[in-house]
Amino acid sequence: MLHVLVVILKLIGIIILTILLLALFLLTIVLFVPVRYRAYAIKKDERYAKANVSWLLHLLHFNLYYDENGLQTTLKIAGISSQNWQDLFLKIKRIFVRKNGIKSPSSDKKKRSSQKKKKSQEVIVKEKKEESYEFDSKTITEHPKLSKETKVESQRQNTDEKKIPKNENNKIIDSAPTPKAKQPKKKSIHWLNKIIKKIKNIIARFKNIAKKVILTLRNAKDKIEEIKSFLQDEGNRQAFILGKGQLYRLIRHIKPKKYKINLKFGTGDPASTGQVLGILGMLMPLYKKNATIIPDFENIILEGHIYMKGRITIAKLLLLGFQLYRDKNVKRCYQMIMD
Repeated sequence: MLHVLVVILKLIGIIILTILLLALFLLTIVLFVPVRYRAYAIKKDERYAKANVSWLLHLLHFNLYYDENGLQTTLKIAGISSQNWQDLFLKIKRIFVRKNGIKSPSSDKKKRSSQKKKKSQEVIVKEKKEESYEFDSKTITEHPKLSKETKVESQRQNTDEKKIPKNENNKIIDSAPTPKAKQPKKKSIHWLNKIIKKIKNIIARFKNIAKKVILTLRNAKDKIEEIKSFLQDEGNRQAFILGKGQLYRLIRHIKPKKYKINLKFGTGDPASTGQVLGILGMLMPLYKKNATIIPDFENIILEGHIYMKGRITIAKLLLLGFQLYRDKNVKRCYQMIMD
C-alpha cells in the first residue's frame, strides 16, 4: 500500500515539475527572445512604405503596407492569417454544436426576427382594416349633420353682427375704451445718482482686478520658489540623473541596429535649403556614414529611400523600469510631484 502511495506521489511530483519547467521555459522565451522590426520606405515617382514586426521565428508576424491604394495591415500566427484562424474556429464551433445537438444562438435569433416580422405585418394589416371601417362609418353618419351645423353657425354670425355697433356708413365702432396717452415724465436730478453709481461700479471692478493680479503674482512667486527648492534638492537631482541615464539606455536599445538613408531635398530657396543642410550636418555624429544627403538649391524636391531594422527585448525594458521603481529618490520625487 505504501509503495502505491509513493508511486502516486512520485508521478504527481513529476507532473508538477514538468509544468513548472514548461512555465519557466515559456517565460524565458517571452522575456529574452527579441521582437524584431524592419521598415522600408521610398518616395520618388510613387510612394511606398512597408514595415513588419516578428517574434519567435515568425510565429507572430505583423505586416503594414502603404501605397497609392491606402493603408493595409495583416497579422499571421504560425503562417496563417488571423481571418483564416477565425474561420477555422467558427467551423470547429459549428461541428461541436451539431454533434451535441445544441441549437446555435444565430439560428434562434433568425427565428425570433422572422416571428417579430410576421407579428408586425399582422398588426399593420389589422390597423389598416380598422381605419377603413372607421372612415366608412364616419362618412355614413356625418353627412346628415352637416346641413344642421352650417345653419346654426350662420344664425350665430347674424346675431353677432346685430350686436356690434356701427356708424352711419356701416363701419364698426370699437367698444373698447382708448387708453389715455401717457404724460411725459418730468426730468429730475436722478441721472447724477446713476452716473455716480456707474463710476463706483467701475472703481470696484478695477479694485477686484488688481486684487486678482496681486494674488496671481504672489502665487506665481510661491510656485517659483517651490520649483527652485524642488530642483535644488539633492535627492531630486539624483532622481533626474537616474531618469536621464535610463532614457538614454532605452533609446540606445530601441534604435535600429542597421539603417541606410538616401535623401535628396530642396525648398526652392537657396537660403532655407542651406539652413536645413546645416541642421542635418549638426546631426552627422548620429548617422555618420549611414546617410547620404544631396541638396538641390534650385528646385522644390523631396526624394529618397530609407531602410532600417532592429530588435527589442522585453527583459531589457522591464529591467530599466524596475531600476527606476526600486530607487528611493525616484519614489520621493514622484510623491512630491503628485502632492
